[in-house]
Amino acid sequence: MNNIVKSERLVMKPIVDGDLVPFVASQQDEIFKLYTGGVQTIEAATDKFVKEVEYFQKHGYGFFSAFWADNGEWMGQIGVTTRATNEFVEFGWGFLPKFQGKGFAIEAAKAVLEWCNNRFGFDDFYFCISPRNLSSVKLAEKLGAKNIGTNKVPEELKETDVEIWYLKYDNN
Repeated sequence: MNNIVKSERLVMKPIVDGDLVPFVASQQDEIFKLYTGGVQTIEAATDKFVKEVEYFQKHGYGFFSAFWADNGEWMGQIGVTTRATNEFVEFGWGFLPKFQGKGFAIEAAKAVLEWCNNRFGFDDFYFCISPRNLSSVKLAEKLGAKNIGTNKVPEELKETDVEIWYLKYDNN
């Protein structure tokens, strides 16, 4: 089974041990973590990394590392998980600040959504987005997602600044 997703400018691969250093650095970047719980310690980021690797190995899906196809540079992450709740498939993304605003996230999102639909039949996706994160709100809107408010916010995120966006995926 092919777990590599490609788009015009990106290659998304399941995270592996070699991605630890850029992953941990991203978790300590204040801009990168502004809307997702704030910076993490090295220990907390490493623990999160290990859990994400194990999650993908167990389920066959999870978060991918996104790489720039031109030079192989680690750009961020994108993927699906049920980590916050088993009630729904959560789709999420995070790109390093230097790659934001250049269309990489939407390009990656379209490719990974299609992969999830083709591979697992997922067609209902939920995004947990802070309403202050205007770039993620705009991305969700471009993908066709609708803000459904706070009624489906997972218990683990009840005290955070997050709204739920819903996307009924249709690859036609």
